[in-house]
Amino acid sequence: MECTACAVGSYKNLVGNVVCDLCPPDSFSDSQGSDNCSTCPMNTKSGEGTESVGGCSCIPGHERTDDSTCQACAPNEYSRDPGPNSCVPCPAAHMSSPAVSSGPEDCVCVEGYSGNHLIGCTLDTVSTTTSTTVTITTTTSTTTTTSTPVPIVRFSQINFIVSVELDVGDITTQIEASYVQVLSNTLGIDPATIAIKSVTELSHTHGRRLLTPLSAMATVVTIPSDTVDSTVSSITYDNLEPALASQGIPVTAVSIPTVSQIDSIQKRHLSMLEKLLGSRMWQCPCAV
Repeated sequence: MECTACAVGSYKNLVGNVVCDLCPPDSFSDSQGSDNCSTCPMNTKSGEGTESVGGCSCIPGHERTDDSTCQACAPNEYSRDPGPNSCVPCPAAHMSSPAVSSGPEDCVCVEGYSGNHLIGCTLDTVSTTTSTTVTITTTTSTTTTTSTPVPIVRFSQINFIVSVELDVGDITTQIEASYVQVLSNTLGIDPATIAIKSVTELSHTHGRRLLTPLSAMATVVTIPSDTVDSTVSSITYDNLEPALASQGIPVTAVSIPTVSQIDSIQKRHLSMLEKLLGSRMWQCPCAV
């Protein structure tokens, strides 16, 4: 039997007539005939069978400086795009975030301001009580005027996942912008109320061979509570799939939306990912 060199992206460290293995995740092999794979540089990751160090992508909260180096975002910046110069400032004034932040939801209003990354930050108002004392001869009367409490505007968050037939690395900032705009048009809501919480890989594999790239786009919509029912009823596979497909975003499934109520003037940051992971129900016309 003729012996052939392992292809790039694969290796074999045993003697015998066995096939070459693909390099495991977070490693790469850039030459033929390798007997091992090199580990991706610090702060990077890769999929199975990566063929060069350039295929090791920056992890969230970092930006690319060259083929082998990823730099952490500074405080008050975030990055979910693995490309160069991808660390961007928090989306509104009076916001801060820790270093290595991976999304706008990590940006919170500074002390004295209320809001979130979707609606911005506004100066807190303090209700005060004023008193007036009037004295007539020996009789004293006191009149107290209390300011009217500021009403709390009720908002709700709708959380759902859209599975798309794309690699995580192929979901660029432009794809994300198109995704948000399509949801805005289809659901009839302001694009500023839509945020992509995370983009994660959902790999369907057979043995060592990747059959279909799948990614999960965890999405959150923050809108007034009195409009939630009509919006939730529109978040279905049949409604979203044609619109997203027309923009080159093939959809394979849409999860059942979950709803949680928040107060717009309170600093409350819900863990959408925990709620989404608890739901295993999908709206999909085919078996996965």
